[in-house]
Amino acid sequence: MAGTTVNSTRTAAAAGTESGIHVAAQASSAAGPQAPKKLPRWALLDGLRLVAALLVVLYHYVGSHKTNWDEPAAEAWPLLHKFAALGNLGVPLFFIISGLVVFRSLEGRSTARFAGSRIGRIAPAFWLSVLIAGPLQLFFFDYKSLEWADILWNMTLGGPPIFGELSGQGFSWVDTVYWTLWIEARFYIMLVVARWVLRWMKLDRPEGWTALCGGWIVFSAWTIHEHGIPELQSWVSWFAFPTYAGLFAGGMLIHVIAKHGFTWVRGGVLAAAIAQASWATALDLTVRTSSVTDVDVPAFVYAVAVLVFFAMVLAIVMTPALSRVRWSWLTTAGALTFPVYLLHGILGRFAIESLAPWMPAGLLLTLLLSALLGAAWLVNKFVEQPLGSRLTGWVEHGLDALSDVVTARRSRLLMRHLGLTVQGSSVQGSPVTAPSPTPVLESRDGAAHTAEVAVVAEATPATAQKVTPTA
Repeated sequence: MAGTTVNSTRTAAAAGTESGIHVAAQASSAAGPQAPKKLPRWALLDGLRLVAALLVVLYHYVGSHKTNWDEPAAEAWPLLHKFAALGNLGVPLFFIISGLVVFRSLEGRSTARFAGSRIGRIAPAFWLSVLIAGPLQLFFFDYKSLEWADILWNMTLGGPPIFGELSGQGFSWVDTVYWTLWIEARFYIMLVVARWVLRWMKLDRPEGWTALCGGWIVFSAWTIHEHGIPELQSWVSWFAFPTYAGLFAGGMLIHVIAKHGFTWVRGGVLAAAIAQASWATALDLTVRTSSVTDVDVPAFVYAVAVLVFFAMVLAIVMTPALSRVRWSWLTTAGALTFPVYLLHGILGRFAIESLAPWMPAGLLLTLLLSALLGAAWLVNKFVEQPLGSRLTGWVEHGLDALSDVVTARRSRLLMRHLGLTVQGSSVQGSPVTAPSPTPVLESRDGAAHTAEVAVVAEATPATAQKVTPTA
């Protein structure tokens, strides 16, 4: 009878607890944004990335007056030339998608794992591209004046803009298309630094990232208004890259809304990001297009295009029918994007100038695009996939090892501060007994301090640890 009473009491308590949890969940849902949810892989974004890369390819091959088809591009392609002049819109489209997917890859990953994934994704194909395009220009194709030092600096990814500016020697990119990779690399660094700062401020949550994006957008708009474009005169603006801030921040905010739910604050900051991105892109590309293609495009065309890009990305992410698309060829398209972008520049111009006098322009362009896609597939299959995964592991392991060294160093400093002595690879002295996983150690002056014994004495985790007060 007593057991029945106890069981009934437990059952009622459990039911009350479940009811309370259910009511609390309903109240939370009504009061704020949705709970975080697992997001799918958006295959349609992979397809959009390849579209963005091919737009840039057409821009450089057919739109630019710097490419020689044995006659000016505008004469070789009287109709396609004007459309290809808009191909530089592939860059803002790619930055929007990058802001979304790179920020997603940062969430839930350690800094070491994030850095390893980014370096493993970029470095193999980039190094191969430099080693092909560099010697090609040194010996066969006098497109840019290069030296071996330029090729070596390019292998560091950030060498030309950093060391070239610091030394005043003006090292240049082997291929001018690499400038967007430097913008991407700075975005990665900014994300890592921002996460450290937000964690230090205890704001590493959706509201903190939303506020960060809002401040970044306001600062970027003010910088462009005060200094115009280009704005890379100040170190602050150099690292904040105001021209592209709205694109990256907009992509980040789309992820926040997709993952954590919509609020009016998040929606308002996203709207501000889209407005800033449209304005800055219109100012930037209007000038670039006129100087590179000799085609005058109204600014509103670029502003509307950015609005359309954001609408497309939002539709893919927020619409269930589109977000669940799983066509395998879209994943393949996404894998080809980076090699296509890296290989198309110098190699394509060299092929066009070499073969245009002997081949019809239409046939040459068709063969060149086909060869470019085939080469990109080979690079992805035999360079990126095998070397990228290994490089990712090496970088992650190296950074983890460095972190362990720093942690051990800090632990030893803590031991010295507590008045304890570390001898050899173990901590010597009388046994430490502790009632909890975080023991309390007593220093000579009797003050109580907490320390992690497993970190302090990591060299001998399986043995009894002893501490000896310093003399």
